[in-house]
Amino acid sequence: MKQEHFEAFAKTSTEYYTNKLELYEQGKKFTFNLYAFLFSIYWFLYRKMYLHAFLILVLITLINIIKEKIVGYYGIYDNAQIKSIDLICNICLAIAFGYTANYLYIKHAIKKIGAVAQNFEGDESLLHQALEKKGGTNGLVVTILILTIIICCIIAASVVG
Repeated sequence: MKQEHFEAFAKTSTEYYTNKLELYEQGKKFTFNLYAFLFSIYWFLYRKMYLHAFLILVLITLINIIKEKIVGYYGIYDNAQIKSIDLICNICLAIAFGYTANYLYIKHAIKKIGAVAQNFEGDESLLHQALEKKGGTNGLVVTILILTIIICCIIAASVVG
């Protein structure tokens, strides 16, 4: 894969991702991504990794179901203990997202670049445009999701009291 193809796909923060690609190619597969650590599923949506975001949502749901079963099984009803368990789970997930995000993004980019490149063999300018369109970021989906969450919280707060 050509570096300029990867840069066109990444579109933003190209120096950061090029550096992570070089580390990946040198065998250092897992590097830390602060934004994925802080924003988890939102970072994946922002980077147009929709399948990954969906799978993360499923993972979080499964973890919450398992956590509720464990809490119920052991009879943990103390709110402070439940909050501590939640905090530990959230920190562990954030660390996992932080350390796997760059790896997953590079694998995602390699796959997408390969698929797009097959359609534009020999025409670098069209390939470059297609890669920028296929890759890059999508702030709109994150904004819509955040606004939806805010609206749901407002509605829930008005219903509760």
